[in-house]
Amino acid sequence: MEETFGALVRQFASETEVPRPFGKNITKYGLGSGLALAGSETARAEHERDFYSELPINIRVSGST
Repeated sequence: MEETFGALVRQFASETEVPRPFGKNITKYGLGSGLALAGSETARAEHERDFYSELPINIRVSGST
C-alpha cells in the first residue's frame, strides 16, 4: 500500500503547474458551449492543501441562456 501511495504522490507536480495556453483552452471549450471569454483570466492567491494546491482563477464569460 505504501508503495502504491508513493507512486501516486510522485505523479503530482512538484511546483505550481498551469496548463498553457490556458486562455485558448477556455475559449475553445466556452465557444463549444455557446459562451465567449469576456476578459482575460486572473490568478488569485494560491491555497496550500495537504496533497495539492488550489490556484483560483477568475474568468469572465458572456453568453445567452
